[in-house]
Amino acid sequence: MGQKNLFEQTRRRGELEELAVAKNGFGQYWITVAGTGKPFVRESFATPDFCLECAVEIEENFEVLQVIELRPGETMERIGEMVQMGLERERVARIWG
Repeated sequence: MGQKNLFEQTRRRGELEELAVAKNGFGQYWITVAGTGKPFVRESFATPDFCLECAVEIEENFEVLQVIELRPGETMERIGEMVQMGLERERVARIWG
């Protein structure tokens, strides 16, 4: 499923505004900037659910348009920490099934 399809599905539910979830050619999921397909963070997720959960959490905690435009170091560092926590939750879920 491409970025547009996943983005439109989540947008209809009102979960994402500025970020999207896209699947790359290796079957991994990325948090991207909606409409552009550009990665928002470098890390990828194995599942769309954890990727979406992390993107929603980022949008709930930050003014994403400003972050996309300015990319302030401290804010990007905090977002990186949030992504790492999401990746850890995904890893634990996969281990414990």
